[in-house]
Amino acid sequence: GPVSVEGLDEPLTADNAVELLLREQYFRFDPSPDTVTAGTQAREDFLEAATRATFDALTTRTTTPSPTRLVDAFGPVTRQRRLAAYSAQPDEQAYFRGIGLDGAFPRAEGGDLVAVTHANGGANKLDAYLHRSIDYQAAYDPGTGAVDATATVRLENTPPAGPLPLEVAGPGGAVPPGTNRSLVTLYSPLELTRVDQDGTETASGRADQFGLHAYTVVADIPRGGVMTLTFSLSGAVDPGTYHLQVVRPPLANPDALSVAVEPAGGGSRVDRVRGLTLDGDRAVANQPSVDDDRAFTVTFTTP
Repeated sequence: GPVSVEGLDEPLTADNAVELLLREQYFRFDPSPDTVTAGTQAREDFLEAATRATFDALTTRTTTPSPTRLVDAFGPVTRQRRLAAYSAQPDEQAYFRGIGLDGAFPRAEGGDLVAVTHANGGANKLDAYLHRSIDYQAAYDPGTGAVDATATVRLENTPPAGPLPLEVAGPGGAVPPGTNRSLVTLYSPLELTRVDQDGTETASGRADQFGLHAYTVVADIPRGGVMTLTFSLSGAVDPGTYHLQVVRPPLANPDALSVAVEPAGGGSRVDRVRGLTLDGDRAVANQPSVDDDRAFTVTFTTP
């Protein structure tokens, strides 16, 4: 880019593409529910024109970016799993795997792991306005590997004020327009002992995937509303050193992440940390804007 697109007054650039394609297109071309039919066609025409202009620029412009610029551009989106590749040739696929381009879901490999994913259960575009914070608190016994943990997931549905296009708000039916219905799944090697929705125990489904347990809750978050899901977990990982992976799917908005790890039983103390800081007898991390995976390690001294 930039590229000129028919139907768009300004060029499409690296600076405006995300906001325009994720959110603004629905308001610009589908300005209200009353004009959704005409607006949808205009929006589809714009998307086709934007795709053609971008692909034409990619395949016809003679200036080739340097390898450094390509790595700078594609490295972050690969780490965020927004870009992945597959090859039927084993040696090529092994290369993709080696550089993290295969998009594989990480394995716990004897450590602790938490991942929170979403599937949109409504015919809407409200995921563009979903903001999350995740707080993971773990008590770990380095002698036995026993872990008691709590994962608190706060979900906020923040579409703009005023009328929303039908494409954004959804047609209603199972949930009112503007409600974000999310199938929230927490992945963990630990057993779920309880899950609460805004302080009240609720039901969850369970499946096993990627060598992990997957616990799913249906969350209906009203327009402008907030919901808190609290997953209580218990189990065991490898003893000795505590390793935690926080796996993040590609989402429209970054997460706020907080982690706290403390010793459990036996008089153990936190000795060394990676990715966290010491706060008394705990190891903590507070990261306000997270858009890729994070890894944490805590080493303990034992009596």
